Amino acid sequence: MPQVRERASPIGDHAPQHPPSLTDWWSRAFALHSPLARSRWAQIVPTVVAVLAYLGSLSNGFAYDDIAIIRDNDWVRHGAVLTRALSLPYWPKGLLYRPFTSFSYGVDWLVGGGDPRLFHAINLVWYAIGTALLVRLALRWWSPLAAATAGLLFAIQPLHVEAVANVVGRAELLAGAAFLGMALVISAPGSLSTARVVTVGLLAAAALAAKETGVVAPLVAWATVRMRSDATAASTRRVTIAALLGIALVLGQRLVVLGTLAGDVPHPAFVVATTPQALALALATVPRALSLLALPQLPRIDYSPTNSGIAHPPPALVVAGALLVVIGIGLVAWHWLRPTRWTWAAVLGVATLAPVSNLVLHTGVILADRTLYSPSIASCIVIGGAVVAARALTPMLSGAIACTLMAIGSVDTFRTVSVWRDNASVFSAMRERAPTSYRGYYLLGMAEARLAHAPSPSAQQDYVAAIARFDGDPGLLYDAAVNALQLGDTADAESWLATAIARSPEQRRSRTELILLHLRQHDPAPARSLLEAGLAREPDQRLWRKLLDSLARQPDRPT
Repeated sequence: MPQVRERASPIGDHAPQHPPSLTDWWSRAFALHSPLARSRWAQIVPTVVAVLAYLGSLSNGFAYDDIAIIRDNDWVRHGAVLTRALSLPYWPKGLLYRPFTSFSYGVDWLVGGGDPRLFHAINLVWYAIGTALLVRLALRWWSPLAAATAGLLFAIQPLHVEAVANVVGRAELLAGAAFLGMALVISAPGSLSTARVVTVGLLAAAALAAKETGVVAPLVAWATVRMRSDATAASTRRVTIAALLGIALVLGQRLVVLGTLAGDVPHPAFVVATTPQALALALATVPRALSLLALPQLPRIDYSPTNSGIAHPPPALVVAGALLVVIGIGLVAWHWLRPTRWTWAAVLGVATLAPVSNLVLHTGVILADRTLYSPSIASCIVIGGAVVAARALTPMLSGAIACTLMAIGSVDTFRTVSVWRDNASVFSAMRERAPTSYRGYYLLGMAEARLAHAPSPSAQQDYVAAIARFDGDPGLLYDAAVNALQLGDTADAESWLATAIARSPEQRRSRTELILLHLRQHDPAPARSLLEAGLAREPDQRLWRKLLDSLARQPDRPT
């Protein structure tokens, strides 16, 4: 049939012009009929939401680890990290190695003169960048709607509050941005040129130089290159080796600076636990971490276990954790055999969760909201993709689920941003939100004792409450004992100091305080025993040697 061509209107250009309706204006403004426009708005909206969600953090000061690492750190204050970042540890006391993060603190201090608002503003910028990169990456394999949903879930995820609103959380932000940048470089269209492969190595090095989680960058690089339709064994090998070389460079320098590849002090729970107990505790933490990643929840800030929790972790959680570990390994193998966008996200989640799971190495925390920042990249992408995929079956239900998750996440995020304004607020929230954890009571007691500048009965109550929950932290036992001695309670002080030494024999302060307590009580025999044991460990301790020499001239008190 011949095609019938419409005739031009006899009215022509003189047809009456009607003003555009609200629907027309909205369509023109957002041009949502255009795939390119949908992709752009999928990136813009979550990024704006991320910024709006954390504007309140700009009024926060320095809190918690910010004090030692930034505010009172002479390396940051006097600019040493600007010229010697590669040769300095992260903590002033010689722990960890994060030169990229340390250098960024030095720049902020130089520019802003130590004003915490600039530090928080830079954190907010990095969070916005991370959100935009996540959506950009999701658009490679998911629809704009799925990518936008993932980005919105990421922007208001309550787990991120500690990473964004507490300055030292920048380590997580930088490492996460490096992971995302590396995945974008690898997955971009076009051949994997030498320049791109070198960029992968540099980003892998940047991830590890920002946070220890970056050590898994080669696994992330491998998983991403497997997603390319033109991936070959040779290209996969080139990209993975480039990431390995970047990691090797940072690890080598880390070994030079710290003298070890680890460099962190394990959480006291792992010190007092037996090997089976430590493994069970780590396994029981895995399902808890997964629940935090899957469902927005009010951050507890601290997740330290009780004495009973170490001795008898819930068997159901231990079994669930073991099963999840097996499933995680299986997903990595599945991605090796048949890579999909779902298995890629699974590999990213498994890889970034592994270093902080305490299954391989024991870290300084059992579980922390900030350490789940990089794993949440994977969880948000998976949840966003799954919710949108479910629209084909249950559009109303999937939309309701997405809105509910975002609403809960937004409320919990807004409730927590201001918690990080100062130490008192952080410690109070820690005690209220995690009443079974000892650390909130301990830190509040320590803050009260320092504020009082005198013996503090209220601090002692907090110390006692903390010890009742967990008595394996030598620092807690020492601080409680000192406060007890100032209050005239020698019995508790003696018991706590003895426990601190039994838990950790290298505790110099506790040993010295207990020796002096025995000497004040005119009880030289236990003092001599403590001195001899201490000098056997540290022969160069002059005070101990002097006290032992003085005791050698005195007879023991008759019993």
